Formats: sequence, C-alpha cells, structure tokens
Amino acid sequence: MGQLEVLNPTAEARTTELPLARRTADLTGKSIGFLNNRKANAGLLLEKVEAILRTRLGAFSRVSGEKNASLPAPDEVLTRLAQCDAAVVAIGDGGSCTSWGLHDTIELEKRGVPTAVICSDEFAPLGRAESQTLGMGGIPIAVIPHPLAGNTPDEVERKARAVADEVMAILTRPADQLVADYRGRFLRPMGKQLRQRSA
Repeated sequence: MGQLEVLNPTAEARTTELPLARRTADLTGKSIGFLNNRKANAGLLLEKVEAILRTRLGAFSRVSGEKNASLPAPDEVLTRLAQCDAAVVAIGDGGSCTSWGLHDTIELEKRGVPTAVICSDEFAPLGRAESQTLGMGGIPIAVIPHPLAGNTPDEVERKARAVADEVMAILTRPADQLVADYRGRFLRPMGKQLRQRSA
C-alpha cells in the first residue's frame, strides 16, 4: 500500500505585533465594561463575574454592551466601551463567536482598554490562532470548561468563581507580563495534528 502525504495549507501569520493596552493595578472607583454576545448563559456568566469582581475591587461603575455573537460589535457599542477603564467580553464557545470575540477584544485593546475575553477550553486554541492573525499573539484568554450553554445557574456561578481571579489579573497585571505568560498558551500546531491523524 502506498504512503499518503498530507499537506498543511496553513502559513505563519505575518503581522506587526501590536501592544496590549496599559493596565492599572487598582480599578476601585473606575468603570468596567461588559460585552455580552447574547449566547446562552453569556449574560449570566458576566453578571456573576461582575458580582465577584465587586467583592475583590470594591465599587466600580458598570457599562453594558450587547452584540450578535456572529458579527463584530457595532461601532457605537465599542465607542461606549472604549470610555471604560477596563472591559470583559463573553463568551467564546463556538467558531464565529470566538473569532469575533477576539476581534472585539483586540479592537478595545487598540483603543486603550485593558480587556479580558472569556472562552471555553475547547475554543481557546482558535482564539489564540485568531489573536496571532490579528497581531496580538500574546493577548490573555481566560478559560472556563466547555460547554457554557445548557449549564444550570449554579454551574454558571461555579465557572464564574473559577475564572474571576484570572479575569481580574488580566485587567490589572502589567501588559508585558501578561504577554510573556499567555503567548505560549493554547497553541495547537495544525501541521502536527495532521501528521498524527494520518499516522
């Protein structure tokens, strides 16, 4: 039987690396935006994360934004969130919603807003690939177990509690430390996958 050669049509992303927004260590009394892409339980997850952040950070003002999961956030929503001192985006737990979640996160970072995007572990590698293509290969991605849809309120709360400290760290740690810590996370070389499947 002949040998089958599998070719990988992907290429390394060739983009200029963009810096993350500058972080501040203290968000007490600041404003935090919450971008809900209206996927199942995304709004509830954000509410639970917000409540936990308030116990950690003290008082802050909330700015809400909503969008379609399969489209970029409207410019008026991004403009409103760009006035915040930080932002949280949820949820990336499928193909297009993960891609657009990373797109929106990077757009906010480019506008100077430290932003934490929450993805499920199944789709974090897609988020990393998207971030590399868009020029922020080290952008932090906060991860919860897949799936979020279909979870009970108690399950959503447990996932919020598990990810809240990471979200806070993403919003407040120095940008260069975040890039160094996250750049290598969730990498999944496509070429290696193809070779393993053809073996």
